[in-house]
Amino acid sequence: MDRNGDAICVSFLDATALDDVLTSARQAGIKVTTWDSDVSGHARSLMVSQGTPDILGAMLVEMGVKSLRSRGKDPKADPVRYVWHYSQAGTADQNSWCLAGEKYIRDNYPKWINLAPENYYSEQDSRKALAVGEYILECHPDIDLILCNDSTALPGQCQAVENFGLSKNDVTVTGFSAPAALRDYCHAGIIERWGLWDNQVQGALGCYLAYLLATGKSIRVGDVIEVPEIGTVKVLPNSVLDPDAYTADDSGVVLLPDRLEFTADNVDNFAF
Repeated sequence: MDRNGDAICVSFLDATALDDVLTSARQAGIKVTTWDSDVSGHARSLMVSQGTPDILGAMLVEMGVKSLRSRGKDPKADPVRYVWHYSQAGTADQNSWCLAGEKYIRDNYPKWINLAPENYYSEQDSRKALAVGEYILECHPDIDLILCNDSTALPGQCQAVENFGLSKNDVTVTGFSAPAALRDYCHAGIIERWGLWDNQVQGALGCYLAYLLATGKSIRVGDVIEVPEIGTVKVLPNSVLDPDAYTADDSGVVLLPDRLEFTADNVDNFAF
């Protein structure tokens, strides 16, 4: 605010840590947008989200299902043993994907067994992600599936699998992470498939929306916006991410049009 900026586009792990300063920025006339990880709805105008909890929870589970089938498991008939490993319970988006994924499992794969309903957390620390990953394998030698909805937990879990002398044929690991971080594990046969979204597009969209707001454009829930080189996006109410979210005409969510899934067949086509 001291530098007289016109707009801020931010991504932050803790959902509420920036609320006060961003609220002050808005009161000073600075436009605020977020991308990837959100703040509270009253502290910003627009959030560029990778997807709703239902979309991303189902995506996580179904990537696991595809990999389980590849190694001869029947996800409908077999009592698949699984756990969740991600950053922390306080990370609102990751936690919402876990909750939605749990509901999706109950509705579609009722024979599955969650071996640790309290989940495993590694606080977005790469060394802790490896340690937690190894602990999971030690505690649950018969585990079938590890769902890592965090981009630090997933590489750490893959390294743990490799350290234990295991492969994708022994345990299925999947989740969200950039293709570059998992490419070597994929080619080494540690992981079969995982997903993410194009962070470059997401960040660019967040900045473009901040630019529009800073230049005086009024953007409201329900508006349709044409974005150069990305396409048409619609501003949705914050409730698409959380039914209890802050509601206002000038605070909404824009969903990315697409999400990406990586395997050995396409991972070398991506450079991020």
